[in-house]
Amino acid sequence: MTLCQSSLKKLALRELRIKEAYEAGIDTLPEYQENKQRLQSERARLNALLASARKQETAKKQNPQNPSSAPVYTLREFFESDAIPPEQKAAFLCRVLEEIVWDKQKNRLSFFLRTP
Repeated sequence: MTLCQSSLKKLALRELRIKEAYEAGIDTLPEYQENKQRLQSERARLNALLASARKQETAKKQNPQNPSSAPVYTLREFFESDAIPPEQKAAFLCRVLEEIVWDKQKNRLSFFLRTP
């Protein structure tokens, strides 16, 4: 249970207590109305926070960083894409390549892949 949900449950108990206080004659009608208004605004604030948290949770599930929802690229598309930051491209190369060797005499670039 989240903090917002537990706060909403406590708020429901407080609403019940202010109603009982009014019915028992402890609070006057203006006091009851003021307390009720205060608790209703608090409930609205908590519901907004809860909705925002749920929206963020849904957005995280649809995040492109999640491998299950990431688009599939060919290597060429991956490296030519402006949508993918250079840091992510570099991290990919570090995970896949063991070594890159430049042979100046033959003007050749050799890539050595990591073995699993």
